[in-house]
Amino acid sequence: MMTGSPPHLVRLGTVYGGWTVPRDLLEPGFRCYCVGAGEDISFEEELISNYQCEVHSFDPTPRAIAHADNQKEIVPALNFHPIGVWSDNERKQFFAPRDPRHVSHSIVNIQDTADSFEADCKTVAAVMDELGHDSIGLLKLDIEGAEHAVIGQMLIDGVRPDVICVEMERPVRFAQFRKTVRDVVKAGYELVADVEFDLTFVRQDVARRLVQ
Repeated sequence: MMTGSPPHLVRLGTVYGGWTVPRDLLEPGFRCYCVGAGEDISFEEELISNYQCEVHSFDPTPRAIAHADNQKEIVPALNFHPIGVWSDNERKQFFAPRDPRHVSHSIVNIQDTADSFEADCKTVAAVMDELGHDSIGLLKLDIEGAEHAVIGQMLIDGVRPDVICVEMERPVRFAQFRKTVRDVVKAGYELVADVEFDLTFVRQDVARRLVQ
């Protein structure tokens, strides 16, 4: 899906929690929304420590909240928000993983479990409005199957981050996976990295600028 040479890419974070992003965009003040923190914020930490980006992390999961609280002294510049991001502004159930050792919960219940907790959720556009932001440099979504609905609503709302990093859960319904990718590309993005369903898209005008 790349129409030309890809921008210079860099891998940030651990093997588990890392992402591939355009290096030349990362600079002090570059605003990043990282949705889905779990207990690995290595990506967020390197965005801050290596490039002095403005990073906002979102996750309502109790263990994620506790982990972020424990990391305050290590990553004091991280802005953590204990809310969910969804396709509407409402309170939603987050369903537990089958393995209790795992932390990530799912609004769409991708593992078909019964245990859950409830948390307030907002759309990307509503979060931006609440925080007083008129643009996003990077949006990372690691949200256990909810990415399709969140991206769909974000595109409807006219929000266009420079970079979208999204984990696409290994698709049971491949048509949904394909539709979301197609919608993102149609909205003006190029796919520049694909690491085992961790996809990185860059807005076409930004990608062209980076390779000039």
